Amino acid sequence: MEKRQFPKTQDVKTKIVQETIGTGLLTSAAIAISLFCGSCQASAPIVPGSESQRSFFEKADFDPAIPSPEAIIGHGVGERAIRYDTLVRYMEALDQSSPRVTLTSYGQSHNGRRLYYLTITSTDNHKRLAEIKANNSKLSDPRTLSGPEQAQRILETMPAVAWLGYSIHGDELSSTDAAMYVAYHLAAGKDEATQNLVDKVVIHIVPLMNPDGRERYLSQLEHLTGAISSPDYQSMQHGGLWSQGRGNHYLFDLNRNWLAQTQPEVRTLTRAIHSWNPHMLVDSHEMGPYDTYLLDPPREPLNVYLSQQNLSWRKRFGSDHAAAFNRHGWSYYSKSWYSEWSPIYASSWANILGSIGLLYEQAGTNAASVKQPTGVETTYRQTVHHHIVSSLTNLETLAANRREILSDFLAERRWAVSDKGPHNETFLLPPAKDVSRWRSLVALLRHQGIEAEFAEGSFEAEEITDLWGNRIEKKELPEGTLVVKSSQPYRRMLHTLLAFDPHFTDAFLTDERKELENRRGTRIYDVSSWNLAMAFGLEAHWAKRVPKVGSWSDT
Repeated sequence: MEKRQFPKTQDVKTKIVQETIGTGLLTSAAIAISLFCGSCQASAPIVPGSESQRSFFEKADFDPAIPSPEAIIGHGVGERAIRYDTLVRYMEALDQSSPRVTLTSYGQSHNGRRLYYLTITSTDNHKRLAEIKANNSKLSDPRTLSGPEQAQRILETMPAVAWLGYSIHGDELSSTDAAMYVAYHLAAGKDEATQNLVDKVVIHIVPLMNPDGRERYLSQLEHLTGAISSPDYQSMQHGGLWSQGRGNHYLFDLNRNWLAQTQPEVRTLTRAIHSWNPHMLVDSHEMGPYDTYLLDPPREPLNVYLSQQNLSWRKRFGSDHAAAFNRHGWSYYSKSWYSEWSPIYASSWANILGSIGLLYEQAGTNAASVKQPTGVETTYRQTVHHHIVSSLTNLETLAANRREILSDFLAERRWAVSDKGPHNETFLLPPAKDVSRWRSLVALLRHQGIEAEFAEGSFEAEEITDLWGNRIEKKELPEGTLVVKSSQPYRRMLHTLLAFDPHFTDAFLTDERKELENRRGTRIYDVSSWNLAMAFGLEAHWAKRVPKVGSWSDT
């Protein structure tokens, strides 16, 4: 998310200025030092009894044969931000030492850094991992099930599948360090709760989705920091330099790329996610330093193709998440600025896909401490701790509701492949003079998992709506027209990607008008439209009635 600074009231701004300016030469000198030196990322040795030496979970019981992060990286988790090479070294150590862990490379960044995910589950589940993956593919596409008995057998015996993604924005640092500890906790935990998680869930962890951005940003912080750490967020050690680390090597915002799929970090990750069809997906972020923690559920406007079942589960996960934070006495909130209209973000895309997509937003500290307007300091380790608790709590909710979530997942996909219910039209994309654009859109739909065929001959479709909303009673389409039927596993994704004109609800528009008239600004977080056919400049139609015609597929 954007590096916003919350809250934005004038009183708080005034207090921040007063605390920053201070009085006397000593304060002025301290400000000058923080501006030109900052704080050194290379921390002092770990002191026994210090914050970095305390366990995140006091009653944790770990297998001594599995190396802890400290044993490999040489410092406490959350003491400072981990670098890419060190992270990879620790993932490899887990892969080699724990029978619960498998390390997989799914692609590489523009700078050639390998992209990895860890698969963590019980040893018994690992022995039948291929079977679990195949069974989940059957739930994802019920047309491949042999019958109700096979479906029930899978529902009774198959673990849920979770996908935890961290640091898609490279300068949002804390979640990668949290991912490292979560992986250790799941790989080495001997307690009953951890054993229950790995028995009931196959957990995929992507600890760093944007390594190029993170390495660029950490290099900047290293050059801008000195021996004395400043908790003043206005010091240079907290800001970095343009272009910071949010984007990838070419400065693309990877969390705005889930619709267009132009960047290798997203394209390869999407392919991996499609291969597993997770039932829960986490997208972990940071936000402005003076905020607290944002969690599900979102507020209006909500994408019109989200299912009520999806929204219901996110309320349940959010409730359990909030309860965990309450037990720790941590501040948090939901809704507020968090809407879910556009499908360009990882968690939003996952929700349309059929997963339970969850968003985390932690107030960032840039791997140091930040003094809040209240005078309280937020440490980097605290931000890491919050993400750890969030991840494990959501996994616990998934494990506790495994059977019901899998049943709902199957029911949703059964509806998707049927010809029942709303969103049942056929999308038609006739051949275009600009063959390159036409082929690019077809390839994008294929990559997004959309099933489509090409008409062998011309045909006449009825009750058509064109790109501009014009209604046409009948229209003849030529040979080679791309025919995309709604009855397929990713029905909601199909309509989200290709709908010409989704509408906000009347209730939201009423609230939006009030906000604008009162000069409080829009409640729309980001883009409000994404018509792919129009973006590619192509003729396209939705038709309610399409005759059966001969077709062929290029896949």
